[in-house]
Amino acid sequence: MKRSYFLISVSIGTLVYVLVNLFFGSTGLWAEAQLIKQRNKLAQNVTEVKKINDELSLEYTSLLKDNDVIASYARKLGFVREGEHIVRFTNGIKMNEKVYSAGSYYECESIQFIPEWICKVLGLSVFFLCMILSLLLYLDDKNLIGQNKNQDKIQTTVIDNEEKSENT
Repeated sequence: MKRSYFLISVSIGTLVYVLVNLFFGSTGLWAEAQLIKQRNKLAQNVTEVKKINDELSLEYTSLLKDNDVIASYARKLGFVREGEHIVRFTNGIKMNEKVYSAGSYYECESIQFIPEWICKVLGLSVFFLCMILSLLLYLDDKNLIGQNKNQDKIQTTVIDNEEKSENT
């Protein structure tokens, strides 16, 4: 009987440890959800940077090979061909120039989880609590059984005494 109470307490303590570690530990479901969120943000950032890279490489190749693009950039810088004149407006209106960014800065956040030692302490605490409760139940059962035996002895003594008195 004592062994079964001990095994039940160990089982419950181990179950609590495993469940807390499974859901809230460093490799648990909560930490995994946080990592998935970060992965999605990083993937989005990488997609934006790839888009900017594609636009820049397209502009680069056009600057290398397309004479019209080279001429338009030269005109923006103030160069003209023979027979052309430049008209500049001084009211601050600029032509549509695309400004490229290098992407956005993303800093990974630290993952939140319950440390391993806290999971172990929780499991041990539940084990000791269950052990104390089971010992109390065991002692209570033992005392009730002992009281029942005493009551049975008293009842059998009373019955024996009644039978003796009837016989005499």
